[in-house]
Amino acid sequence: MIRNLCRRHEKSPKSFESAKVYQKALLDAGIPYTQFNVYNIEKEYKRLKDVGVEFTKNPTDIESAKITIFNDQCGNLIQIVESEATITPSIKTEKTD
Repeated sequence: MIRNLCRRHEKSPKSFESAKVYQKALLDAGIPYTQFNVYNIEKEYKRLKDVGVEFTKNPTDIESAKITIFNDQCGNLIQIVESEATITPSIKTEKTD
């Protein structure tokens, strides 16, 4: 019973007014909420585009990286990055082509 009561009063970003304001401010300013590193940005861009993801920035070279940004349809912009750091990740992952 206590557990159910705690869940009912638990704050989440969707119900916490300050989080809503922060999320909207990031979106309105065009600032990504988070980013994911990928090995091949063109491949990921095409894969996501093919399933209907809407991008706000096409793949773009910036200094030593390529980036692209999409809207996650939940009120967040998500950035995808391909860079030298992606090629040698600190966590071992299987590279797929």
